[in-house]
Amino acid sequence: MGFVDYILLVWDVINYCKENDIPTGLGRGSAAGSLVLFLIGVTGIDPVEHDLYFERFVSKIRAKKKTVNGITYLDGALMCDVDLDICYYRRVDVIKYLEEKKIGKFHLLGHSMGGMIVQEMAKRYVNKISKLVCYSTGPRGEMPGRFETVDESRENLKKNGLKTMARNIAKTWFVKGEDAKYFDVCIEAGTQTSMEAADNSLVAFKNWNGVDTLKNIKNETLIIWGDKDKSYNLTQAKTLEKNISNSSLVIFEGCAHNVHLEKIEEFNRTVFNFINDNLNE
Repeated sequence: MGFVDYILLVWDVINYCKENDIPTGLGRGSAAGSLVLFLIGVTGIDPVEHDLYFERFVSKIRAKKKTVNGITYLDGALMCDVDLDICYYRRVDVIKYLEEKKIGKFHLLGHSMGGMIVQEMAKRYVNKISKLVCYSTGPRGEMPGRFETVDESRENLKKNGLKTMARNIAKTWFVKGEDAKYFDVCIEAGTQTSMEAADNSLVAFKNWNGVDTLKNIKNETLIIWGDKDKSYNLTQAKTLEKNISNSSLVIFEGCAHNVHLEKIEEFNRTVFNFINDNLNE
């Protein structure tokens, strides 16, 4: 079905990062529900312990029907994806490694701060990226209308510690707040870092502004935003849409910052259709 080749490729990239001291995240998105990925070291959160939603990883929405010798079945090669968080400053090394492996163009999706990172990658590696998805993100780090300023987040981190800050931020990511099904998973992931790394991330947020260079993004781009997002307001999403020439904006009603965990199937379908040129279906 195509799973083995794809998962081994992802494992190879993560293994390369580990062997070369390139920081990576714990793994997130639908891949976090895969026990196999956890066991081989691609992800760092036990999906059994946290009762994660494995069905999202193998959603039929991601698959195309394929007919061979009169038999129709789902082409599983399109049914899963693994979101990788790789240190921004070492991504050039990973791209070079992929080039050595003869990996050509790829689609790129970035969520929140990851959305800022993929914007910069799209500006620098135009010929390497096919389609771009900017999800729950914006063109500047000092986010107008955010539930609190970046300086307030830094102060709360210093005053209350990492776990309290992670909890206070994560509850704004869901319409149901702390009652959301995957709230605890976000807390678990958010507390795996250090105080220093968390503070450095907030500083990076505050100092980054990519508005003036959005015109350099030439890739076909999908912008996804939840209308209850307390981190990025509609103006941010509209600024992306206005300044990225070949872009479209999809707004999810009744969702906050984590659309992919609040309207799972709809989110999967939207991204899948965009990548496969069927966005309006």
